[in-house]
Amino acid sequence: TEIKTLKKEVDSLEKEIELQRKHQSLEQYREQLVPDEPCPLCGSLEHPYALEKPYFDTKEELLKEKKDSLKTKSELTLTLGEKNKYLTKSIDEIRSEIDTTSKEVDLNNKTLIALANELNLDPNKSLENLKAQRIKIIDSIQKLERSKQAFQVHSILKDVEVSLKNWEDSTTAYNSLKEQRSALFKGDDINSISNALNSKITSSIANISALKNQILQNKTKAKAVSTEVSERKEELKSIVEKEQLESIEALRKSIISEERANKIRKRQNELSEFKTRISEKENSLIKAINELKAKDDPQVSNEALTLKFQASKERNEELLLNIGKITNSLEKDEKDRTRHQKVLNEINLLKRDLALWKTMNDLIGDASGNKFSNFVQDLTLEQLIGFANKRLSEFNDRYLLDIPTAKEAEKSDTLKILDKYMGDARRSVRTLSGGETFLVSLAMAFALSDIAARNVKIESLFIDEGFGTLDPETLDQAITILEKMQNEGDKSVGVISHVSALKERITTQIRLDKSSLGYSTLEVVQ
Repeated sequence: TEIKTLKKEVDSLEKEIELQRKHQSLEQYREQLVPDEPCPLCGSLEHPYALEKPYFDTKEELLKEKKDSLKTKSELTLTLGEKNKYLTKSIDEIRSEIDTTSKEVDLNNKTLIALANELNLDPNKSLENLKAQRIKIIDSIQKLERSKQAFQVHSILKDVEVSLKNWEDSTTAYNSLKEQRSALFKGDDINSISNALNSKITSSIANISALKNQILQNKTKAKAVSTEVSERKEELKSIVEKEQLESIEALRKSIISEERANKIRKRQNELSEFKTRISEKENSLIKAINELKAKDDPQVSNEALTLKFQASKERNEELLLNIGKITNSLEKDEKDRTRHQKVLNEINLLKRDLALWKTMNDLIGDASGNKFSNFVQDLTLEQLIGFANKRLSEFNDRYLLDIPTAKEAEKSDTLKILDKYMGDARRSVRTLSGGETFLVSLAMAFALSDIAARNVKIESLFIDEGFGTLDPETLDQAITILEKMQNEGDKSVGVISHVSALKERITTQIRLDKSSLGYSTLEVVQ
């Protein structure tokens, strides 16, 4: 009711403030009015509003206070609504527990009444009387146990007497048979029979001694058992007198079975545990009720609680609606996240493929294909230089070929040579002499044949000219190398040259002689 009143006051103040603002706007227009001139807003020549300046009381501060009070009341209403909701829920739970506990108590009371009827007890008696009867029942059970043991001892004594009588009868029969056999004995080999009889007599004497010992033991046991039986009989008589029974047979009939006694003990333990649980629940319920009573405000009327409950209910419905909207938003967000994650996974897979192809493109790809061609040529050149250096080491141990670096390649495309005799000085192959250049060229030619021989078998090698620039010493060295390769390898080396010095070193020659009229003749010279 206070909140509704505050809302009405706030609405009224807002209307007044709005009206005041409108009048302030009109005041601005009023200042612009001039007598006998048309109004700039409506065009009227009469200005009654301009004759007197209206007065308005500013209520901005009052409106702010009312709004703050309304906000405080609203928050208090929400707090009380939540508290009322929690207390209502707690009351419902406590009522449910009370109903459940009442049902359990009724069921336990029925069970206790049934057990009391079965044990011939009065359930309306006090707890002290029931405890006293329980002690009497336990004493009776213990006495019955002792009576049962006494009956067992009596049975054992009867068995011992029967065994003793059987032994005496056996001994009498044995002596009688022995006398009869002694009177009736007739035999030829008296010694062997005597020995056998002596052995039997010895064993019989031993048996008799053992039997006598056993008889003595049995007599001792019988005496002890007899004493125990007497004691048990005295106990049974005292039990019979105490229980006011006619005889021991009546006591025996009143003894309950062990199974029933175990059931009674088990049921007694269950009832004790159940009683403990009921007491704990009762204490917890009493404590909860006391706490609720302490929290209850008797000054709040039922109508106020009903209004608070209705407001709390409306607020609850609004919260449930918001929860539903938020839940839908979360589900949609989860689906979007799943879809987004799926797209990200696909993008990651595509990025892996892109990285691979980008790496390939950076290494060997361009629009014209020259980059890949240069890449392959570089690999082939590295192999060629390796094989050429291997061959060159056989010709001369001074030089090694090397590939020019990037900076060197920008200045010149020629290969580089390392001079071992000059501290591995690096220089261009153009600085080599004619003979050195021939040896390097020959090594590279053999290297090319070695590379090509991996796929195709090369059985012959021809060298066309190139010997004319060699000095005699280098020429002799080159021919020696060729002869060595010819003898050690499986290739046939052919030399095409006009140098006369080669004629003396080459054993098998094919000579070409020019004749007139443009004809030539071939001649094989060995």
